[in-house]
Amino acid sequence: MNYDFANKKLITSPDRVVKQNYRLGANYYLSIIIKEDVLEVCFPVSSGSTLVCFRVRGLVSEDDFRGSGWLEKISGEVGIKIVVPPDKPGFYLGIKIRNKLIVSAYSKIFWEIPSRVRSKKTNWSETPAYYVSIGDRLPSIAFRQGDSGCFVGIGDTPDRAVLNVVHLSRIGESNLEIETDNYMSRFEEVDNKVVRDNILMSIFNSNSKFIDNEDDCIIASKSPKYYVSSGFWARDFIFWTFPVIERYDPERARVLLSLLFTKYWKHRGIHSLYMDGRILYDGFESDQLSYYFLALERAIVHNVLTPEDTVTRTSQLMDILISRKSEEYNLFSTDLNSSDDPTTYPYVTFDNVALWYSMRTYALRVKDVLLDRTYLEYSEKIKEDIMKALVKDDMFSYSSDLNGHYEFYDDPTGSLLLFPYLGFIDKESRVFKNTVEWIKSDKNEFKIEGKFGGFGNRHVNQPWIHSYATQVLSGIGDGSVLENLSMDDGLSCETIDRETGRCLTGIHFPGSSAFLVQALLYGSKENGIRKTERGIFFP
Repeated sequence: MNYDFANKKLITSPDRVVKQNYRLGANYYLSIIIKEDVLEVCFPVSSGSTLVCFRVRGLVSEDDFRGSGWLEKISGEVGIKIVVPPDKPGFYLGIKIRNKLIVSAYSKIFWEIPSRVRSKKTNWSETPAYYVSIGDRLPSIAFRQGDSGCFVGIGDTPDRAVLNVVHLSRIGESNLEIETDNYMSRFEEVDNKVVRDNILMSIFNSNSKFIDNEDDCIIASKSPKYYVSSGFWARDFIFWTFPVIERYDPERARVLLSLLFTKYWKHRGIHSLYMDGRILYDGFESDQLSYYFLALERAIVHNVLTPEDTVTRTSQLMDILISRKSEEYNLFSTDLNSSDDPTTYPYVTFDNVALWYSMRTYALRVKDVLLDRTYLEYSEKIKEDIMKALVKDDMFSYSSDLNGHYEFYDDPTGSLLLFPYLGFIDKESRVFKNTVEWIKSDKNEFKIEGKFGGFGNRHVNQPWIHSYATQVLSGIGDGSVLENLSMDDGLSCETIDRETGRCLTGIHFPGSSAFLVQALLYGSKENGIRKTERGIFFP
């Protein structure tokens, strides 16, 4: 395939963030976003595979909550209580409904589409239920007064939203609080609010349950403030987010892991999918296919698949890879890179290292349980050919056509700087040191100077959070930089302002939050998450 980079268009490049510093909360059904006097409650619906959001005015404002970032369960004169149990289709607010609510709504995959809101008054609540029409569903939100606050519930019809909120009120504030506290106790050792907030973003906003059929799904972000919220990216979930979920909620991790081999298996390697697994945005991304090897290794560990079943699945991955294989080398082409953008040349070095790492991780597990060395030997052939064909001028090139043309470039979302962390090369090796020197030099047009200088890419030429996290993970950067970023009240995003450290693009992005968490906790004896040649390791 021939590529003409000049004529390629990056149509998912994000706009700059207009508002930030939202107050956030979420559980496995819904997300909560509060800004000024607006409460937004968002949840995915399988009909149309879209995110539905209700905007509610007249109930709470951001001034009702103390602190910043993720909403904590608080009460008293300087903050009202909020209780968001992990697995209920609703939550409790410690404030009475005093005014008539003003409710609007929209649905979102990539762009907001306004929806007409209707209301239904019942004798089960003083406040009407509000609903919209999405396909053959009627996503709804309902409210019910309690003794000292109100309960908020969602449903796929007004009837169910009302019944859910009645059920929540019967459970009662105190029991919901006990359920929430029991779940949150797993984070007691995480005393850094920035880390804890980003863990919660990773766990709750990267996946959900469809309110209309109770099926689980994986989502780019359950917050509509992320610009491409209602899609599935294998890279974001498997490589960046899953290790955090596995560390703190292994039961949920097993549920989500199984989805990779059911809902999302058919279109493995495709750019992005709807939440229900259909193709959303076509184009082949070899790194996203490669990460399924990591998922297969985890499937053995968690007994989601038998080792024999994973061998069958692996052969299906190899069928796709072989169709992309170079005639001369054990190297594999891609259409799009780790930023979902067209590549200058089809053989991307990071993608092939990601394949080596993922295949080797799986191969070491299979060697132990099935005494099969096939993929271990194949992964070594890939490494040998990477060093033979993709090292140019004694440093790593970014991409090549393997026919004499190549480029020097780096992309923080799939960076050459991550290679020591993946175990591909020693950080003291000559080739890697030369690569680091080039990336940090003025020869790199995406090197960004400033108080929070870092590295951008063709997708967004601003400092990426991934660039800082990558350097920490590979032992070539100072973790204090991460600790001093203001971002979005401590919540991660895609890129930041080089002088202020505040978010510029891609707020409420679980993939970025999770990668940041991995970097911040890398040296922690209690909470660390490490990738080793034998998979994910928790100290």
